[in-house]
Amino acid sequence: MNDQMNENPVLPGAEETGNALPSEMVEKVNLNQLEQIAAQQREEAAEMEEEKEAEESHSDAVFSTENEKPKELSEEEIQELSHLDREQIVTKLEQLYANGELEGSKNMVALLRIKYKEKTGEFKKAELDKFLAAGGNKIDFKFTEPLEERFVAISQKIREYHQRKREELEKLMAENLQKKQALLDELKKLIEEDRPLKQTYDDFNKLTETWREIKPIARTESNNLWQNYHFLVEKFFDKVRINNELRDLDYKKNLEEKLQLCEKAESLMLEESISKASKELHELHDRWKEIGPVVAEKKDEIWERFKAASDAIAQKRKDYYDRMQAELEKNLLAKQALCEKAEALLAEVRTTTKEWNEGTNQVEELMKLWKSIGRAPRTENDTVWERFRGSLNAFFEAKKEYFRKRRDEEANNYNLKVDLCAQAENIAQQRTDFKAATADLLKLQQQWKEVGPVPYRLSDKIWKRFRAACDEFFKKKAEFYDSMRSSESANLAAKEALVQEVKDLVVESRDALLAAVKDLQRRWTEIGHVPMKEKDRVYADFRAAIDEKFKMFGAFHDNRNRVFADIQTPEDAAKMSGKEVAALNNRIAKLRADITLWENNMGFISSAKSSNVLRREFERKIQAAKQDLALLEAKLKMVKDAPKEA
Repeated sequence: MNDQMNENPVLPGAEETGNALPSEMVEKVNLNQLEQIAAQQREEAAEMEEEKEAEESHSDAVFSTENEKPKELSEEEIQELSHLDREQIVTKLEQLYANGELEGSKNMVALLRIKYKEKTGEFKKAELDKFLAAGGNKIDFKFTEPLEERFVAISQKIREYHQRKREELEKLMAENLQKKQALLDELKKLIEEDRPLKQTYDDFNKLTETWREIKPIARTESNNLWQNYHFLVEKFFDKVRINNELRDLDYKKNLEEKLQLCEKAESLMLEESISKASKELHELHDRWKEIGPVVAEKKDEIWERFKAASDAIAQKRKDYYDRMQAELEKNLLAKQALCEKAEALLAEVRTTTKEWNEGTNQVEELMKLWKSIGRAPRTENDTVWERFRGSLNAFFEAKKEYFRKRRDEEANNYNLKVDLCAQAENIAQQRTDFKAATADLLKLQQQWKEVGPVPYRLSDKIWKRFRAACDEFFKKKAEFYDSMRSSESANLAAKEALVQEVKDLVVESRDALLAAVKDLQRRWTEIGHVPMKEKDRVYADFRAAIDEKFKMFGAFHDNRNRVFADIQTPEDAAKMSGKEVAALNNRIAKLRADITLWENNMGFISSAKSSNVLRREFERKIQAAKQDLALLEAKLKMVKDAPKEA
């Protein structure tokens, strides 16, 4: 019997808590919010443990009236409270506290706190969405508001109120313990005194009635007090030897009361709430101990019936807590698996923003899963949370460090691109050597591609600046070449006019032709560029026209040149006089000197494109002179060999 009496009660409301997280924990949160949730889990677990200890310690406390018990809420009241907004909820809690209505409104207070946390979770999510939409970073989001401070303050006051109540109850139980110990002393005295039976029995009834009225009492003292009390009661009945009729009447009354307790205990087997059934069963056991004995032949039978119902409820309670413990162990395994995944994510090497964003998404998925899993066993819950939180903290710290370095690199890249912009702007505004400037600008563009990213908010601005400088240069270049192409058309017409002028040229001697050609070449050189596709053609026409004029003077007009031209055979060479041979030698020497001079002069001609015409003219002259030299040297040899042959 004592084993049954020592059975601990079930925690009140245990079946309502279960293993699932509160509904306010389903929203998407960042690491700071998950930390708050874990703290809340620990707080709720501590509160449950306190309630369990309070239930075990104070199970002897039986309320004298129904009004002292927490009021059960109707569906209409639940709906009405659910529609209150956050400020109305806080105001309602403050009113309940101010009006001293907390003791009978525990269910209402609990519902109001749950609804406030649900609505606060939704409000935080909306604020977070606004913060992110404004360009903020999730890890920088912090939630503070005066209403939250009010809620924390009133929650603290409510906890302090219940703490005071517990202290008052403990004080009351201590006082009741002293009162019952005093009643035991009076009962001992009553047994020891020798007084009339009627008076003794009346005093005994008053004493036992007073004993029943003194509640509550600490459970640690309850069994010992009851055993002493029961011993003294039995001793009283033995001493006073109440007559059989009076004793049988008392046995019958006690049997009826205990039968009622058996029926109530058996009805509790159908109660769905484990907490409620356990609590009421403890009250029945307390009442059982206060009822006197029954006839000996019914004593074991009635106790076995009551014990069977008690054992069934205790087994039901044990099964419930076994299932809860199994669920807690299952949750522990799931959370350990999430810890391993978080540690694997932390171990991965990430070098790009895309990889870090993908890693963040994976971490957020792990956080969602963590929130959907219920609590682990109390001895392991904090440990596994610290492990999971440590991995997440390390991940976000590494991510923060990566983006810090990235910001530094982007700042440096921005400075490099500003310098490239300045160089491009200088080229666009100062340079007119378009070929070299174009090459330099293309190098700047290549360098621009090689420079890494810049801060996003400055990226478009700095690119537009660089692009504007490039566009300005190429526009300026295009305008220059457009104007140059229009002048090239005029230059082409001028050079074609020179070609026609050569064709129309009429001279009487080779020297006059050379002077005229020299003047025409000077004028040709002074004329600017012509279109590239016409350049070779018009020059070929000009060269052909000049060559055509020189062909007209292939045979020299003076007698000396005519003599040179008439040497066709050895006989012709034999007829030459000494003076003519000397003239031939002079002519050969002059050609050699001219060739040497022209070759030296070519070394001083610049490599500029505009000097190509002059260079080609010298090359043509040298080639023609070498051909004449070779011809004259052959004729001189013929002259020298002629006498021998003659």
